[in-house]
Amino acid sequence: MPRPMFSYFLDGPRARVGKQLAPIVIKLVVTGALQRFRFTLPDNFSRDTVARGTARPKQTPWCNLQRR
Repeated sequence: MPRPMFSYFLDGPRARVGKQLAPIVIKLVVTGALQRFRFTLPDNFSRDTVARGTARPKQTPWCNLQRR
């Protein structure tokens, strides 16, 4: 029975490659998104925070995407 693709990069013979490759792929994906889209917060977004272990926004910060 073949193993799922993700398991090849999490454990087993290709784990070292996956651990080195993942940060590079994440940077490429984020960079590509930042080049192609403009991220803005909605006008009605409240910037109030909640004091916990770290400061967090009261509401989920959904972003508006505009194609550049």
